[in-house]
Amino acid sequence: MLLRTLSLLLAGLFLLSAQQVQADTLSLTRTDFRYPLASLDYSAGFIPAKDGVALQDIQTLSDSPSEFGLNPDFRKHSRYWLHTQIVNNTSDSHWVLHVSNFGFEQPTILVRGENEQHIEILQNANLNADINTLGRAVDIQLIPGKEYTVIVELTAYKKAWDPYIALMSKQEYRIWKATTDLIYKTAIGIIIGMIILALICWLLMAEATFLWAGVSSLLLLLYYLDRSSLPAIFLNSSYEKNQLLWILVSCTI
Repeated sequence: MLLRTLSLLLAGLFLLSAQQVQADTLSLTRTDFRYPLASLDYSAGFIPAKDGVALQDIQTLSDSPSEFGLNPDFRKHSRYWLHTQIVNNTSDSHWVLHVSNFGFEQPTILVRGENEQHIEILQNANLNADINTLGRAVDIQLIPGKEYTVIVELTAYKKAWDPYIALMSKQEYRIWKATTDLIYKTAIGIIIGMIILALICWLLMAEATFLWAGVSSLLLLLYYLDRSSLPAIFLNSSYEKNQLLWILVSCTI
């Protein structure tokens, strides 16, 4: 009876470990879907990068520190790695990896196949990177039926917001980018309308309430513009945010 109980327990542990391995591998089966890489279903979360170890020199993450989760603390560690094992079970080899711009400096992506690997740095000078409303994206090639290791390195030296990292087909990326751009431009238009309306009411009625409403809307507009891709496009600035952003947030509130 004891041996039977032990055998059932070992069998259950084996099945549980097999399910965990299955969950940690991202199987690409749809081209009309955005796969969130920053998910515990596909990875162990963000792991603090080892001092002195470059991304391209990583051989394995098995001896890395324990998982940190999905909320990296950049005030404690300036670099984090997010590791995902990917199998492309679609017929499409053209994919796009998007990384949000919520305070990170030049995200770096390592794509490793069976016999090769390459590095992509999502900086403004990288002609292969595409700047969108929420961040930056880069084309990666995933051959159907092949297995790949993708590691995203995020670097920040100050407070940064939780990252949004997504993998999608190139066609899905075009649709998603157009949708987010439309929503963003609509929001900007509404805020500009609020500013104009508040200033007109203040000029006609001489009520200080409308003046402060206009100022508040103006601060909100500056906040949205700072969060957008405009500073990277026109000023070639880094996405890392400084204390000016938090002062602006406080004033807006």
